[in-house]
Formats: sequence, C-alpha cells, structure tokens
Amino acid sequence: LDLQRAVLAYLMSDQLAGRLIDANDKLDPGAARLELSEVYQRLGRELWADLDAGGPIAKARRELQRDHVNRLAFAVLRPSPGARADARGAQRQEAQALLQRIEAAQRRKIADEPTRLHLADSADTLRQALGARMPRAGI
Repeated sequence: LDLQRAVLAYLMSDQLAGRLIDANDKLDPGAARLELSEVYQRLGRELWADLDAGGPIAKARRELQRDHVNRLAFAVLRPSPGARADARGAQRQEAQALLQRIEAAQRRKIADEPTRLHLADSADTLRQALGARMPRAGI
C-alpha cells in the first residue's frame, strides 16, 4: 500500500504535471501527445474500477481510493502555489467525474457496509471540496 501511495503521489504531483504540460508544448503539431487530463482520467478509471463491478471493495483498495479522493479534494481546495492552471482544471474535472461515478454506484444496492460507508464518505469529501467557496487571486 505504501508503494502504491508513493506512485499515486508522483502521478498527481505538480512536478509531473509541469513536465507533461511543458513537454507537450515542445512537440511538433500533429505528434502524439500524452495529455495531463488523460493521466488523471486513466488513474481514476483504474483506481475506481471496483465501482463498475458493483461488489465489495477490499480494505487495501479502499485505502488507496481514499488517498486518491483526499489528493483530489486537496488539489481543488488548496492548490499549491506551483500548481499549473491546466493541472488544476484537469484535477477539478476528474473530481467531478469521480463524484458522478460514486453517486451512480451508491444508487445501486451495495450489501457490504464498509464499502457503502467508504463510498458515502468519499462522495461527501468530493462534494464539499467542489462546492467550497474559495477566494481567487485577481478577483
């Protein structure tokens, strides 16, 4: 779990986001690109594949998913000073998409109480982060 969390931290880091954004600016027009939004979407899709299965989610998997939700919420609520605008936008979009997926999963009957509680808590965290009023610089 610690190794997975370390990889997750790197994949969601400002440093990787900046490198991807800068690298795409240096490519020739029409060249294959790896967009930051693709990284976040794939990460969310893979980490939360359990939602599509509809069954119980294992404890270790719930822990990793919770770390993912916390990182998204933190990025939405308190982006670091070095965070790029494109990264903030992509993380907000991923948080909104994940919230929709979790809410859809909650509408289905989930017999496993730990999974049900995990989804409720994750949805609440994302909902609060996305709905929070934030002072914006320059406004």
